[in-house]
Amino acid sequence: MGSVLSSAWGFSWGKQTIIAISNFIGGLIVFAIGIVIFKHALMIIAAPFMSPISEKIERHIYGIVKRPGSSLKAKASAFSRSIQLGIRNFVVELLWITPFFIFSFIPVIGSVFLLMIFLVQAYYAGFGNMDYTLERYFPYNRSVEYVRNHRGIAIGNGIVFMLILMIPIVGILVVLPLSAVAGTITTLRELHTKK
Repeated sequence: MGSVLSSAWGFSWGKQTIIAISNFIGGLIVFAIGIVIFKHALMIIAAPFMSPISEKIERHIYGIVKRPGSSLKAKASAFSRSIQLGIRNFVVELLWITPFFIFSFIPVIGSVFLLMIFLVQAYYAGFGNMDYTLERYFPYNRSVEYVRNHRGIAIGNGIVFMLILMIPIVGILVVLPLSAVAGTITTLRELHTKK
């Protein structure tokens, strides 16, 4: 990226500075996209394991499970849904954080946009954790609408998810079951309160 921008720079002075800055920004972009891809890939891979945890929690708290997914067909359906949701959330999340990333370089107010990036990432992480429960209650489009209407729950769950994920090694091991349990409990509480 640095060489591309430096070739567009028509002056000999400052060329090395332009290369250094653009390489740094390019590295940040690659790192940010890598984190977003990693988060969604992790949640897609974990779906067949987190959905049964969600079911066990529902059975433990409420005694019954709506549409249990113990069969191979149900597990394949949950995995397929998580891929669909992961790709959709990745694309939408990238569309949100790209302008925020650009605006984050504005002096003084740039830190507000960094906070917005974090909250958008938290929302989509919480979305994934809530969907381990919602997949038993709603079809795909209705789940998207439900999370949109309950974004506070998604952001709250996602903030904890993102903070724990930042802990080296231990974070990856602990974050998925912990956030799936928290997402299940809060989602079930909201679903049963409405009933």
